[in-house]
Amino acid sequence: MVVIASMLLFGCTGQKPETSSDPAVVDTGSGPTHIDSGDSAPGSTDTAEDTVMSGADSDTAGSTIVDSGDSEDTALSDSAKPIDSSDTAGKTVDTVDTAEVIDTGDTDVGGDTGDTGESSEYSLSSDTYIDLSVQAAFSCGIDETYEIQCWGSDSYDQVSDAPVGMFGTVAAGSYHACAVSLDGELECWGRSAEGQISNPSGSDYVQVASGQWHSCALDSSGSVDCWGANSSSFDEGQITPPEDIVFTQIAAGGLDSCGIDEDGYAQCWGENGDEDMPEEELESIAVSADNACGIDLDGLVQCWGLGPAGISSPPAETFVQIDAGTSHLCGVTTAAEVLCWGSDSGSGETVPPEVTFSMVGTGGNHSCGIREEDQLVQCWGNDYYGQSTPP
Repeated sequence: MVVIASMLLFGCTGQKPETSSDPAVVDTGSGPTHIDSGDSAPGSTDTAEDTVMSGADSDTAGSTIVDSGDSEDTALSDSAKPIDSSDTAGKTVDTVDTAEVIDTGDTDVGGDTGDTGESSEYSLSSDTYIDLSVQAAFSCGIDETYEIQCWGSDSYDQVSDAPVGMFGTVAAGSYHACAVSLDGELECWGRSAEGQISNPSGSDYVQVASGQWHSCALDSSGSVDCWGANSSSFDEGQITPPEDIVFTQIAAGGLDSCGIDEDGYAQCWGENGDEDMPEEELESIAVSADNACGIDLDGLVQCWGLGPAGISSPPAETFVQIDAGTSHLCGVTTAAEVLCWGSDSGSGETVPPEVTFSMVGTGGNHSCGIREEDQLVQCWGNDYYGQSTPP
């Protein structure tokens, strides 16, 4: 993203807004530009959702190296998914059998994307929103009262366990999500098997980004903390940021993490590392399973990585915000138009409605955006789990 939503709320210095008991509707102006590169992770075999996986909504592309959140990738077969066992107090305890995980070459595996060809007709929310993060089969946003709203697949309680409180920004991962409160504290929920919801304490955070098995957070001093990926099978260095670098924003996707340093250059760590990164200064960055993109100082999108055909060939337009999904990307142009490119599963995730937007998020086979005129969330693409039907 060009400028993350949390920066709009907290300010560039990390100063948080006053939290009155009756928060007013946020005037987002040109809209939050936080890009969350969502990621997806293998699904649970315990849920009915996993029995319909195949085809259109399975994420086959992904976050190579860069964010909005937002992204998910290659679908695993049922036999390749982590096995859930030990039902304790009504909650599933995840015991990931790494021998069962198939390396498909695309580590940002999409969650339950519900590939059935069912798609939404530009579903519109009833609430207004200030921030948005889209994942493979679920999405989360922050409404005008600073409360978190999530919708879609709830296989690991990533929808139903959304915390109560007042938050400034949210990031959806594979089967987990994290948010930064207006007090600068982190809170994560959803799948926990890889340690991805064991977030650090502290009250000075301004942004969070979530990948497949991990998340990272940026504090007001420019320092980055990462957690999760606690199995050697999933640790590709994505939770070990470079030392002695001050960052202005971060992004995560698949088994990768990236950020923009104080000089404006991309820094990435994880599975794909810093290979083929652009030499240009960037204003924002987005990460998916196998590719990353950023917006340079001229507003042009620069992409790198090993993503699917077309994902690294953005339109020659100027952009203010982008987000990377499984096999497609979308961005908001300087004219507030949403343009998408990459692969379309047939659900229409690359065919946005013809209205203006302030922010866009991309998942597996669906996309959502915050409309400029009324701050309502509008989604398009696959809707099998309700991921394209915002509240």
